[in-house]
Amino acid sequence: MKQAEADQAKADQVRMARDVTMMFDELKALADRHAELHTDRARLQTEMEQARLPWWRRLFR
Repeated sequence: MKQAEADQAKADQVRMARDVTMMFDELKALADRHAELHTDRARLQTEMEQARLPWWRRLFR
């Protein structure tokens, strides 16, 4: 019985380690996506500021 419990504990430990690894991978993917969205937002804000200028000012920039 003790061997079966030890085997089950080891299997649980392996499964939990795999789950933690998957969570960190997902967290990294979300952080990367957040950084991309932040970059896109900054770019779009710059484009909006440029679009607010009269056409003749944009021409000479």
